[in-house]
Amino acid sequence: MPLNLSGRGDSAAKTIVHHLAKLGDDVATRVRGKDGDPDARRSLIVGRGADEVRAVWSDPVRLGRIMAEPYTGHPSTWTAEITEADGEEVRFRARSGQTEPLHADGVVSFGPAQQDLGTTVTLQLRVEGPDLAAGATAAKALRRAKALIETGEIPTLAHNVSARHATTGQEA
Repeated sequence: MPLNLSGRGDSAAKTIVHHLAKLGDDVATRVRGKDGDPDARRSLIVGRGADEVRAVWSDPVRLGRIMAEPYTGHPSTWTAEITEADGEEVRFRARSGQTEPLHADGVVSFGPAQQDLGTTVTLQLRVEGPDLAAGATAAKALRRAKALIETGEIPTLAHNVSARHATTGQEA
């Protein structure tokens, strides 16, 4: 429904435009962070000990599997490189194997979860791409890592005969 400002003068229109611009700035600040940084920071509790969690995030092959699908939304191949690892955190760089490669730089830190529920994993991720991509990618990567650590596999519909065409990238 269009906004009708007839008879209200230019001041009403200017006020609305001002408030919309302010709202846009607020949303951009929430997406990018107060310092304009497009990093995303997400945390999740994994029901395993810190050593087991750290071992998964420190393995470039498993890290590549964790990062494989979150950004593109369909199966892809990513290579991961551990740039630095110590007892407190793991720093990595991941790159997709697509014709136009995507890059992600991340830092994963580990801490005890409340009430001995396992390990709190915090992922700070910078993804080359749209501002919202980093947050969505970080959240999905954490969920995939949690599944891999707790169950030994990452959930997928790739081999499900009833999977939708858009999900698997295969012909129906």
